[in-house]
Amino acid sequence: MEDSPVRYAMTLVCALIAIPLALLLDKKLHQKYPGARPYKWGYYTGLMGMLTYGLLALMLVVGPAVDDEKTLTALIFFTLAIIPYFYILKRRKWAWVVGIILLFNPILWIVNAVYARNRWKEMPIPTDDPADPDTDETPEAGNEPPQRQGEP
Repeated sequence: MEDSPVRYAMTLVCALIAIPLALLLDKKLHQKYPGARPYKWGYYTGLMGMLTYGLLALMLVVGPAVDDEKTLTALIFFTLAIIPYFYILKRRKWAWVVGIILLFNPILWIVNAVYARNRWKEMPIPTDDPADPDTDETPEAGNEPPQRQGEP
């Protein structure tokens, strides 16, 4: 997609949706785990990826007919690209790696790689053991997050 007003409008709409949702999700995280580190950028990245790739896929479906190979390939890519961004919201390590690559922007590669590295220890590690509790909602693989200095 070339630079056009539609592209900028799409980015603006996605950002206007993602920013308040990211703040809300981070607030909920800190209500449940007061000692957790902020994850606003992680939520924002996950939401922006889901919204933009989802909107691109939707534009291909409702736009011109999906009859050529390039359009169909793009539609499949955009649809599959939503998956790692959903798991960034769930704080999965593999999703950060895949999501960073899918950004196709070297500056964002660096910014997100540094951010993910700083939050790496708080991200849950999924287990194959059905007896283990679900780790989707915990910031540290089922453990309580570390307490900040001065907190009981």
